[in-house]
Amino acid sequence: MFGLGFWEIVVIFVVLIIFIDPKEIPIMLRKLGRLYGEVLDFNKDVNKMLKDIETDVKEPLSLDDLSIPDKNDIKGIDIIKEKNSKNNIKKKE
Repeated sequence: MFGLGFWEIVVIFVVLIIFIDPKEIPIMLRKLGRLYGEVLDFNKDVNKMLKDIETDVKEPLSLDDLSIPDKNDIKGIDIIKEKNSKNNIKKKE
């Protein structure tokens, strides 16, 4: 448990009893236990997010996912404008 031996834990409890009211020790230990649980949950969530990011990065991209314009296509903008104007005419009718 955290690399602590028996006598080290005994010394910690003796110091707790000296500096903290014995009636408050169970309350404090409960709060520390809840804090420890929240830290573990946070750690688990961060590890899950990192694994998700890792799988997203490792997935290969297909050529369909990339939209690289053809450098020889000078009419590319004109074609888009024509398609938009045809769509606008159809919508008006």
